[in-house]
Amino acid sequence: MTTGVIPQVGLWLKDVSGQIFEIVAVDRGLDSVDIQYYDGDIAEFDNDSWQQLELVAVAAPEDWFGSYDIERVDYGVDLDVASGSPPINFLDELDKQH
Repeated sequence: MTTGVIPQVGLWLKDVSGQIFEIVAVDRGLDSVDIQYYDGDIAEFDNDSWQQLELVAVAAPEDWFGSYDIERVDYGVDLDVASGSPPINFLDELDKQH
């Protein structure tokens, strides 16, 4: 059985071993498909290898960002601390210049 799945970036799939992955790059010129497994591992398949895979399309996991190995500190802001300043409305700032 062959995949029959046309690779598209952002598509989530599951292979016969039950591993879930996302297509992260498709290079038509090189006939390659790059994927990232949910655990963060990355793999590349040439077109012939891709066609031999048995795949099923699945919905993205609810916590799909887990595959990117991002921690809260990686956002560069402390989401638990409110800013002491009110939000800035840039249109008001433009009005003050005139």
